Amino acid sequence: MGIIGTLGFAGMLVVAAPLIVFGVRRSLAGDPFGYAALGLAVLLLTVPTVLPNPLDPGDYLEKLGGTLVKDPDED
Repeated sequence: MGIIGTLGFAGMLVVAAPLIVFGVRRSLAGDPFGYAALGLAVLLLTVPTVLPNPLDPGDYLEKLGGTLVKDPDED
């Protein structure tokens, strides 16, 4: 993960932190909605890091370039 990815994760953590606090407080109070809020916060933090970005053309160009142009074998 580069600098851009780290900044994006930090921004998502800023968004998810209040949701985590809300979820913990509600789940400790016995409200099942708190567990849903915690689940949503976990999804917010894990999905962007686990799934590749479908809108990033750089990934597709790297894969396409790797399949079209092969490195010559060094003997």
